Amino acid sequence: MSDNTNKFTPMKKVTETRTKEEQNILDLFGKNLRAIREQKEISQETLAFEAGFSRSYYTEVETGKRNISLLNIVKLATALQIELDKLIKVSSIEKNGKEKRSKKS
Repeated sequence: MSDNTNKFTPMKKVTETRTKEEQNILDLFGKNLRAIREQKEISQETLAFEAGFSRSYYTEVETGKRNISLLNIVKLATALQIELDKLIKVSSIEKNGKEKRSKKS
């Protein structure tokens, strides 16, 4: 019998691939986050610090490059002093993943 306890098998790097619809959701979340941040006149660096993130991580969330966890979304809502539902605007996403356009009267 061979002893495999001392052998190390490196894990393969998992590359996350997203559908267009998933990427659209991340982009819409980031746009909404940016709009709220700018409305409150807070810099990316300040908000990142208040939420406990690095500025680079925050920037990747805002630009749709990161799939942010629910717990981190709660941290952002807390740092922005807003209700969680203000950050998650699911109603702006149609089933096909496209942003709804509101009709101007």
